[in-house]
Amino acid sequence: MSKTGPMGHLLGRGAAESEAPGRLRGNLVRAVSAVVSALLTLFIAKNIAIFVWWLSNRANRIDFRDRVSLRRRVEAATREGRPVLFASNHVSMFDDPVLPMALYRMGARAIREWLVLATLLLLYWTVPATLLPPAVLGIAVLGWAAGIAFFGARKVWWSLGDLVNFSGATALRGKLEIGRKRPLSRTRLALLRATDRAIFHFMRSGTVKTVFVDRRAGEEAKRARARAVTLTIDIAARAEPIWIFFEGNRERIPGEIGPARRGIGDIIVGLRRRGLDPLVVGVRQRGLEHVLPRGSKRFITSGHLIEVCWCECQVDAAGPTGGPESDPQAVADAVREQVAALQPGEPRRGEGPGGEDGAGRSA
Repeated sequence: MSKTGPMGHLLGRGAAESEAPGRLRGNLVRAVSAVVSALLTLFIAKNIAIFVWWLSNRANRIDFRDRVSLRRRVEAATREGRPVLFASNHVSMFDDPVLPMALYRMGARAIREWLVLATLLLLYWTVPATLLPPAVLGIAVLGWAAGIAFFGARKVWWSLGDLVNFSGATALRGKLEIGRKRPLSRTRLALLRATDRAIFHFMRSGTVKTVFVDRRAGEEAKRARARAVTLTIDIAARAEPIWIFFEGNRERIPGEIGPARRGIGDIIVGLRRRGLDPLVVGVRQRGLEHVLPRGSKRFITSGHLIEVCWCECQVDAAGPTGGPESDPQAVADAVREQVAALQPGEPRRGEGPGGEDGAGRSA
């Protein structure tokens, strides 16, 4: 039956009117989410970036070899719409955000933004109204704050996080009950559930950009991991960089990279099946395991050197043909071998201590 004619126009108009509230709600949710992410970036993410900058450049020292070259390579791939995957070894709970923030210099940029905002506020409070109307300075303060919240220093990469470490009331409750003889009170349990929900949504927000991976046993966890891999492939296909710790756990023995889990192989193979050739950057670092030692009574320590080096992984050698039918575990193993071959602190031939671009010190 054709919908041309008066009845067809009425049906089409009715369908459009029924879809309008849904579109309006969707736009409203996206707008609210953008504002919330901007506020979280302004008041939380930038302060975290400044703390990380202090940790890696004042309390300790970081030597990121060829940092400028790597950033240019990543930005060029992003402009081309090419997926970018960072494959890194894992030695500390601070690996992310220290390493990516050092690459993108997020901390130094956040410091400059806060200094400008503080200067504008100082002028607003001290400059006489006869010299400059307060409304002008007020608009300047609000405009700058909005600008750095939406477009300033912010997280531009995605991370993969362990679901149990960052969410799950059961896991958090277990951590709090360690060494306690009495069970937690009802008040603490209620606060725990509220905190758990807040942490979960914060980690998944546009500010933190984290994909949770459920590493527990069982069929439901297996299905959750498959969903996480699919979501990660979707994100990478949008040319948003993703930082992956392919071992899944922190290194048990310092200096020895553990076996690679197949997750990064699944992501690379999945991107290839979509006709995409990802840029896979292998990253090896050492030093952060001393900044936050496993089992130490001190939260952080100082006076250590954090050394970072990288290579562009040739994942074509990972499978029989390097095509869509490559074995994900073989791909992951090939990435691991290339990362393990890197030696932080040993410049390549012809380079100085900071690398070929002189960018050893970074923030």
